[in-house]
Amino acid sequence: MTLVSRRPKSDSRPQLLLSIEQDGPEQYKVHGSQLEIVGAKLRGRPHFIVPFTLAALTVLFTAVFQVINWSNSVKVNNATDVAKHALEVSQNVTAAIGRRHYATLTFIPPLRDLIRPNEPPHPGASVLLVPNVRDDSSGPKRNPNVAPVTSSAELWTSRPDHPGTFEKPGPNGGASGGSVARALPPKAVPLAAPVLADDSEGRLQDARARLNEWDTELKKRRFDSYYAHLKQWNEGIDQLLTDVHYALDQPIFLDANGSPQVTHQGFGRYYNQMRGTDENDRSTGTEGIDCKRSLKEKSLTDELTRLGLYPNSLKLRLAGIHFCFMQLNALLDDAKTKRTWSKDLYDDLVRRLGRIREMGNELNCYALHRVDYYEKQKDGAFVSPGSVWRWAFQSRERAAQEHFDQTPGHCSRDNRPT
Repeated sequence: MTLVSRRPKSDSRPQLLLSIEQDGPEQYKVHGSQLEIVGAKLRGRPHFIVPFTLAALTVLFTAVFQVINWSNSVKVNNATDVAKHALEVSQNVTAAIGRRHYATLTFIPPLRDLIRPNEPPHPGASVLLVPNVRDDSSGPKRNPNVAPVTSSAELWTSRPDHPGTFEKPGPNGGASGGSVARALPPKAVPLAAPVLADDSEGRLQDARARLNEWDTELKKRRFDSYYAHLKQWNEGIDQLLTDVHYALDQPIFLDANGSPQVTHQGFGRYYNQMRGTDENDRSTGTEGIDCKRSLKEKSLTDELTRLGLYPNSLKLRLAGIHFCFMQLNALLDDAKTKRTWSKDLYDDLVRRLGRIREMGNELNCYALHRVDYYEKQKDGAFVSPGSVWRWAFQSRERAAQEHFDQTPGHCSRDNRPT
């Protein structure tokens, strides 16, 4: 069967000719030279708007999610680095203060023995009292099995390399007619009658001799340790102050918009204020930092506030500890130079050391609480509905100010863990 389209003669479109043949039951074949045109006419005009829009939206959303993922990764890594660096610096500062404090604590007894060698290290340490032991002297009763502690001066004069005493020149230029004083050997101690001692007494004397040698060596080590730690502290304090500023102070100061102390300044900038003097070393009428009273009586926060210094700066707290160490070292140096020692001086040194220890513990608590603040900032680094809520209603400035307000109570003398 052949189909031919009929149209007016005025229509210039080509004539359509189709041939349909039966190819079995219920099957037909269509033949024609313009079947493609027929198919296009039946399908209608193509529409590309919807597929293009879907493809564009897919690309857009993919790009947006990639940017969010990259931003989350960068912010989380940055928050992690800030918290990690803050923890490392806080540990370094705490360790440095502890080493300096311990070196000073163990330096005081050897210094006292050097200045006053006959003074016992502790009341009753050189004489052990025991009951029912008679002594012919009128002094306290002694344990017959324990010898008195030998002083530093006696240890020195009993050394085999001791040069002895110098003979004073006589009226004619010398005791023996010479013009130069000569060193006399130590006076010979008359030998007593031989005493038969049992093995236990000999071992006891040997132990006492070894203890004396050990005591002298221990004092020397403590002297060397103190000055080694003093040198290490003085060489590293500026770096510690810088690290505390950039690792512990600056990030939260940038969060708390408008907070002071956002620029780093050296210790010399605050020394005069902490001392209570001006640039010309004249008193300003304001007493400097009190390094004697305990924190129960007057906290470092109160002292910094009184002097017009920002108490939320951990750098200034470390500077205050450094100032108290300087005062303590000045007292030790003055006592060693003038060879003066008294119970009042000892009590003052112990009181100052206790104050520094409390200030160090308080600084450690402030630093750990600051590290906790930086750890919490990791949660806000993610772009999420929660972070959007915090960004809209709980600004970083408000969070930083809440941290400043909570820290004094958290690190008070009765509440802090250290």
